[in-house]
Amino acid sequence: MSNDTNVSEMLLSVGGDFLEGMTSRQELQARVDIVKTAWNIALCPIKDRKKALKKCLKTYRNIAPSKEALKGLEREINELIIQKDLLHPDISSEVVCTEVSEKGLHDYVIKAYFKKKDEAVH
Repeated sequence: MSNDTNVSEMLLSVGGDFLEGMTSRQELQARVDIVKTAWNIALCPIKDRKKALKKCLKTYRNIAPSKEALKGLEREINELIIQKDLLHPDISSEVVCTEVSEKGLHDYVIKAYFKKKDEAVH
């Protein structure tokens, strides 16, 4: 099994029910991107997570249909962060890319990739 498969499986395990029931590739991609964001926030020291989450939520402020929806997203991300901590506490690599491709009607393949250890931050 390749490292990329492992990353995808780990992201799916963290996403769990949050990734279920999507009816389009675009919907699923958006959800997978949220799981990726939660994963990466979970890599922050605990004292820095709230700030990182607030920064993330700023990007959704203009597209969220309501304040309640934004609060719901915040709760979901917090739950995903907890899942990452519980399921994969020893994995400290950043997820840098996710791809959702359609195999058939409501049948998708999700690929995720860790940042390479020697990759410079831009």
